Amino acid sequence: MRLPVRKRVCIIADGPSAEPLRFRTIPQSIYVIGVNHASIWLPRCDAYMTCFPDHRQRFVLNNRRPGVRYFASVPARYGSAFSSGELGGPREDNVSFLTTCEGWATDSDECTGGNSAFAALNLACHMQAERVAIIGLDGDDRPRVSGGRPRLPDLTEVFDQYRGNAEVVNGAINSTVTTFRTTGLDEAVSWLV
Repeated sequence: MRLPVRKRVCIIADGPSAEPLRFRTIPQSIYVIGVNHASIWLPRCDAYMTCFPDHRQRFVLNNRRPGVRYFASVPARYGSAFSSGELGGPREDNVSFLTTCEGWATDSDECTGGNSAFAALNLACHMQAERVAIIGLDGDDRPRVSGGRPRLPDLTEVFDQYRGNAEVVNGAINSTVTTFRTTGLDEAVSWLV
């Protein structure tokens, strides 16, 4: 898959530490990937990423924002005539589908699964990012910005699989995820400029 080159990427997940971004715009020089429902409430978003296209995410995939490129990391059988349940039904139009793989993906047609923010980090590395800030990666069970409480795996275990070349910071200062250096939200965005 041909992907644009983006040197500075801000991944915004739906964790409560991302709440201030509901009313702020990230500078245009930074490529913004909204994870799952964060792509709905962000004032500006360049891309959307999910690795779990359940009925909520399929609604987002079928009701796209103008100017946003949509990505989904899905099993190869997603949307096939042989799939049922959440994987069944036709594939959505105008979505760039990457095949889910185990661990870290180096092939640009594949992407990690298991957590959508981690899949967004894999996507950013496919785009040759040099610096990536992840905001809203709190890693706990507090309500998301878009509502509802997450059911998360151990995210440090997930993010410890990172094998990319980009320098990464976690912009959730009190995150339970210890893989990357943590900073405040403003510092993380400033670091990308």
